[in-house]
Amino acid sequence: GHTPGRRVVPLQEAAARIRVAAEEHGLDEALRRAEAFASAGADILFVEAPETEAEMERVGEALAGLPLLVNVVEGGKTPVLSRQRYVELGYQVAI
Repeated sequence: GHTPGRRVVPLQEAAARIRVAAEEHGLDEALRRAEAFASAGADILFVEAPETEAEMERVGEALAGLPLLVNVVEGGKTPVLSRQRYVELGYQVAI
């Protein structure tokens, strides 16, 4: 980054922090954190494992206009939808 001496948190630690936030605090806290990360300059936002299309819609509405990623795995918690549906819900990137 542009700040001298800034340390990047190791990937597994960062992912664990997000997982804990999503599990312990629910969707409201995950959205609050995503908004804070956007304000801090995050390039893309990822809210861990929305379990229904309604939750995905809530995420997309809450973070409208921000770069949003959805992680989809067959058999995972997040619904497997069409590319067009992800776009309609507000997601720009799907992996």
